[in-house]
Amino acid sequence: MDLLLEHQIDLVVDTPTYGDKMKDGFIIRRTAIETGVTCLTSLDTAAALLTSLESSETGHLSVVDITSINTVKPDTIGI
Repeated sequence: MDLLLEHQIDLVVDTPTYGDKMKDGFIIRRTAIETGVTCLTSLDTAAALLTSLESSETGHLSVVDITSINTVKPDTIGI
């Protein structure tokens, strides 16, 4: 939490669990939002971001509908 509050973290990936809203994950997600840190709550979204960042390093960028990420062949998205 200290790293979040001190703005030393740029991205949080934390998937919610169901049940008590005051669990650690809830507090981490809320603190991230309140401090302006990007918070991803889906592993699919995190994977799509990683794929995008990897592609940007090779100079092959394209826009892909995130809902089709599992059905698109790698060569059609510039990988």
